[in-house]
Amino acid sequence: MGRTASGVSDHTCQPLIKGLRPGISSNPPFPPPPFIVHICTTNQEDAMHDIRAIRDNPAAFDAALARRELSGRSADILKLDEDRRIAIRAAEELNKGSNDSANAAREAKTRGDDVQFQAFRSDAIRLKGEIARLNAEASFLDSRLRDLLMSIPNLPLPHPGVPDGKDETFNEEIRSHGTPRQFNFPPQEHFNIPAAKPGLDFATAGKLSGSRFVVLRGAMARVHR
Repeated sequence: MGRTASGVSDHTCQPLIKGLRPGISSNPPFPPPPFIVHICTTNQEDAMHDIRAIRDNPAAFDAALARRELSGRSADILKLDEDRRIAIRAAEELNKGSNDSANAAREAKTRGDDVQFQAFRSDAIRLKGEIARLNAEASFLDSRLRDLLMSIPNLPLPHPGVPDGKDETFNEEIRSHGTPRQFNFPPQEHFNIPAAKPGLDFATAGKLSGSRFVVLRGAMARVHR
């Protein structure tokens, strides 16, 4: 059966299969071959909202969220973005001052002026510490900004045929083909099928790569090769 519906999707999930060679050092060690790490995760570049578009038109971004019955988030996003950019600019400006002090310290050393050398050297060291603090702050704000953007659902397409609504239950079925298959038993997810379970190692994959990954073992790995 095939169906076509109008609306939005919250996730983009694409499988990527990686074959890892035996003998690679790891802690914990990789399982013996055959095995495959099967990756199915969100494409962040596709899923995350474009900060530049939000900067250019925050009202349009909030209006699109309202179509999904969500409150506007542009003010929170732009505040994090501005704080992050302020920290980055400040670090760049201090970096120039640190380089100038380091150059002046070298010149004083060449002249044999130990007093000036120590003064410029101390200033360069102080500035480097401040730069490190600002870089850490910018990195922290960047992480918070990415997390916020990733937590916001996709925006509905600006098309009159796309219905408003907070999730896929508000989609409208345009047409259908065939009849949904009926089972005389409760259908199961693929990872719960007894024959497949021994070959799906989520625990090891979590240690290697994080959540939403799985290490395939034995027959499951051979099938995917």
